[in-house]
Amino acid sequence: ENVEEGKRLQDLLCRERDALRHQVEAMKEESSAMTRVKRFDDKFKEGMNIEYLRNVLVKYIETQDHEGLIPVFYTVLDFTPEERHRCVRVCV
Repeated sequence: ENVEEGKRLQDLLCRERDALRHQVEAMKEESSAMTRVKRFDDKFKEGMNIEYLRNVLVKYIETQDHEGLIPVFYTVLDFTPEERHRCVRVCV
């Protein structure tokens, strides 16, 4: 009976550990997103404005210099490496 109880408790602890790991991962992702939003907000407060972004977007649409302007979007909009990779896949 003690062995069965021990196995049950071990199983319960393993499930609890896994649930906590998932919560920690979700919190890390949320923290990363919040950091990106804060950096983006800071950039606007430091003088980068929507007018600059508008001008870059218009130039992107008007010209064929997409390769030259895409890195500007990466920087201005603070793309993650995953977002950059997704854009590169589409543009290639």
